[in-house]
Amino acid sequence: MDTLAFDLDSPDAEQLRSAVRLRLSQAAAAITPEAFASLLPLHCKYFLRWLFGHVGADEGTIWLADVEAKNLVPAYNTGPRAEDLVGVLRQPMREGLVALVFANGQSFVENDVYKNVDHSKRVDHALGQRTEAMMIVPFNFLGDIRGVISCVVLGEATGEKSRQFTAEQLEFFSFQSRVFEALFQNSVIERLFGL
Repeated sequence: MDTLAFDLDSPDAEQLRSAVRLRLSQAAAAITPEAFASLLPLHCKYFLRWLFGHVGADEGTIWLADVEAKNLVPAYNTGPRAEDLVGVLRQPMREGLVALVFANGQSFVENDVYKNVDHSKRVDHALGQRTEAMMIVPFNFLGDIRGVISCVVLGEATGEKSRQFTAEQLEFFSFQSRVFEALFQNSVIERLFGL
């Protein structure tokens, strides 16, 4: 008899599943904009920097829903002015493209995004910049959408054509964002269960 065998239909297994579900739901509830940076391990930060750079973005942001689910809040940013953005800005759920992706769960790419009337200018105004191109994908934890991951090309109103994102880059960004989700989820679970 295999000593590692475990009867998945036994009462003990159901009790264990219930305990694990409870701990996982507690972990999911702890993933707030305020707590995110402390939960993000170094290898995940390196992965994000690599990903944003690989697709040609100037910087990227992880936006998480606040506890009241009224706003998306920047929880992590790779840009030089991250301290002016992370935890400071609030993007109402009814406004902007990041909120749209959060609501519909569909990846998005747009070049000349500053011309899009649905693009919120909150970040651009707060940081004195202009977003030229943007990619946004949903950010999930344990199968539920918790926020979005965005990356941008920044520019100035010079009339020159800026770098643009392609459909292939969006596909790559979307796939690699799922890899990031798995890395992050695994690190939270390891921490949660002391593995």
